[in-house]
Amino acid sequence: MVTTKSEVFVANILDKMEIEYYYEEPLDVSGKTYIPDFTLRYQGKTAYLEHLGMLRNKLNKKHWDKKKANYKRVVI
Repeated sequence: MVTTKSEVFVANILDKMEIEYYYEEPLDVSGKTYIPDFTLRYQGKTAYLEHLGMLRNKLNKKHWDKKKANYKRVVI
């Protein structure tokens, strides 16, 4: 299950491409926990995908800016 209509589209594309994914799976790095929208596992590799919807909304933009700053501090 995903939260938004846009994330349904992303999940459907990942399914069609046969890419294993997990939705909002906690990611622990250096004692901090992050919640990326999608954790992808494909051909033995892991990637993280954030769906950035509605960045024109000031609250969404502020939330993303904070999350992005946290991600930038972490080398994965």
